[in-house]
Amino acid sequence: MLRGGLQLQAHKSRHPSTLWAQDMLSRDNVLILDTETTGFGDEDEIIDIAIVDTEGRKIANRLIQCQRASIPQKTKAIHHINEMMLKENGVSFPRLWDKLAPLLEGQEVIIYNADFDIRMLKQMVKRYNLQMPELRAHCLMKYYSDYVGRASRNGNGYSSMSLDAACHHFQINRTNAHRALGDVQASLLLLRGLASYSQDMPTMQR
Repeated sequence: MLRGGLQLQAHKSRHPSTLWAQDMLSRDNVLILDTETTGFGDEDEIIDIAIVDTEGRKIANRLIQCQRASIPQKTKAIHHINEMMLKENGVSFPRLWDKLAPLLEGQEVIIYNADFDIRMLKQMVKRYNLQMPELRAHCLMKYYSDYVGRASRNGNGYSSMSLDAACHHFQINRTNAHRALGDVQASLLLLRGLASYSQDMPTMQR
């Protein structure tokens, strides 16, 4: 049984979410992205970003310096990223974006809870007066919510469900949860699970 009392069902081989996942895995222009941030507001910043392709190859995995003086304690308690880590290992967003934007241009980009990450990326681009590349974002959470038949609570046709719950469904062992690389690797395994490639899925390491 899935967390929250949702009864699991046999894999739905012809479900639209399964067909979508199979299509995404068959393409060569698909990337999976995740970010960690200082918070959820309009003034918050991305401080961790990771991108992998559908083979699990790392395209990016970087900490990002932020302009705010401190990261809220409640946020640090989730992703365990602190100010010293950013000072010692972070790169400036404009410098990183110069490399990432061309890689994202024209790509199909899968994100768990895409609305949030895309909003944060647009905030960062606007903050530094940069350009947002043309890309097509796909929300993995929406496809998973549809797959398990979770009723909408927000009027948008899908239910907000945690990545932890989705991974529990497919028995994905999380490593480095709530860091961008750990979450993006878990998202790839979830995509494979939706496509019915869930058997013998390895635990991805850092």
